Amino acid sequence: MSRLDELIKELCPNGVEFSSLLEIADIKTDKLNANAMDENGIYHFLLAMKSL
Repeated sequence: MSRLDELIKELCPNGVEFSSLLEIADIKTDKLNANAMDENGIYHFLLAMKSL
């Protein structure tokens, strides 16, 4: 049994609920102004680029 399995068994004895990323996140494929990022915001800011 892996450490993750042990933690799930210990902390979530009734199992864990599966949620699709699309159900819990708003994913957009559009240009975004990274300068609008708020470093103190409550949500993570993710930026994906083809190259640096």
